[in-house]
Amino acid sequence: MKKIISMLIMLLIFLQLLTFAYAAGGTVNVVVNPVEGGTYKAEGNLSSSEDGKTVTITAIPNEVYSFSNWSYKNTAGTSMTATDNPHSFDVFETTVTANFVKKESVTVTVIVADGQGSYGAVSGSGTFFKGSNVSIKAVPNTGYEFDKWSTGSNKAEDTISADSNKTISASFKPKSITLKVDTEGGGYVTKGGSNFTSETITYSDVNRYVTLEAVPSIGNKFLGWYDLGGAFVSSSAKAPVDILQYTYLKAKFVPQSSTEDPDPSKTDPVDPSPVKPDPDPVPPDPVKPDPVPDPYHPYKEFRITYHPGAYGAEPAVQDIAVPGSGWLRGSTFTRPGYVQAGWSWDPYGKEFNAALYAPMPMLYENITVYPYWEPIKGPLTLTVGYSGSGAIQVNGRYVYNGEGFTLRPGESLTFGFYPASGNYVYSVLLAGRYREYPGYGFTVTYDMMQNRNQTLAVRFESVYTRPKTGDDSNIGLWAALGICSAVCLGVLVVAKKKKK
Repeated sequence: MKKIISMLIMLLIFLQLLTFAYAAGGTVNVVVNPVEGGTYKAEGNLSSSEDGKTVTITAIPNEVYSFSNWSYKNTAGTSMTATDNPHSFDVFETTVTANFVKKESVTVTVIVADGQGSYGAVSGSGTFFKGSNVSIKAVPNTGYEFDKWSTGSNKAEDTISADSNKTISASFKPKSITLKVDTEGGGYVTKGGSNFTSETITYSDVNRYVTLEAVPSIGNKFLGWYDLGGAFVSSSAKAPVDILQYTYLKAKFVPQSSTEDPDPSKTDPVDPSPVKPDPDPVPPDPVKPDPVPDPYHPYKEFRITYHPGAYGAEPAVQDIAVPGSGWLRGSTFTRPGYVQAGWSWDPYGKEFNAALYAPMPMLYENITVYPYWEPIKGPLTLTVGYSGSGAIQVNGRYVYNGEGFTLRPGESLTFGFYPASGNYVYSVLLAGRYREYPGYGFTVTYDMMQNRNQTLAVRFESVYTRPKTGDDSNIGLWAALGICSAVCLGVLVVAKKKKK
């Protein structure tokens, strides 16, 4: 009996110790404030019966929030805060709050320095979370180079901190280009009447071209200009040299009796002299009658030959053309640094129409047409305007009336024209080309090849004012009006009978 009593006493003592040991532990309750601010991760058990046990908790903020601090009470019941993340807590009966705050947004604007809009372009503008890193980039135009940012950095591609609303500007400067000339054989080179061997030039649109003249000595003649690699450039003794294309030239002279070929197989980019193809007339079509008799110019088809011109890069192509019908085709056969600015009758740039898609001239003979090229001037401006009810998109973005865009010659833009309900697109005027009654909403991609500022003008009109034009007449509207009139007439007749 004594043994049983002793065993019961020992069991009670063991249970008391076990209860005391468990009571020495506790549970940590974690709360997130605000609930959408984030979540948490615990390393270890949030509940424990061991005295002195700890748990490490990490606060994980959502995308638009950041961690602020922890708030809790210690074992003595004192309110505490901590900013380290993660943080280790003693496991006892307490509540830990992970506090988050919403991130602040700031605006960074990246621009080109005043007065240097044609020198280069920049990117990096936008709205960012405060404290984030922003990549900015400066791209100089032809003939210029990046100088520095307003921050003092001279890296064209740099990273800045979005610590506040700020404007960053990029500065560019003209390139310093050295033009050097050598001679071979009997002769020398002059510029403005003075002997010329080399010169360092600060680039600008005005002094981009330097006119040099090759002067042969007695008993010699000028053969041609050649570049650094020995390739033929031009056979014109006096020629304007594009310093962006050539920084070295050699003038070659040979005896008067020489029959050496200067290499005429290559197009002359300095003094163009393209060879016109032989005429290849197309005989009149005896089946097709003359719709408008003209005793002076009988109806017939002619051949129009498109030549790439001085700065083109493709062989000539030919089309059969009806006098006064259709449009001249636009050419994209450009060399780097040039853009087509119109059409000319001859290879020396005598401009007769400044539109890429010019109306076909009234042809009375086979002709050759040459594109008229200009050096690329840099960023240009496209102004968008419209009247009536509708909306316009440029590259998928809706734009407001009168908004301007900076673009480069040759850049492709996609325009979307979307009339409001009950309206249609009456007309579109884009880069000098007019379209009438295009439809009820469409998109078009246009290569901005012209080297001048341009305007996009769109006119939206109500369908009720639209003229009746064949299949595009308001048949539904007239049918509805007819039905309504018939119903009204029937009601009047019934009412009159009842009255009698």
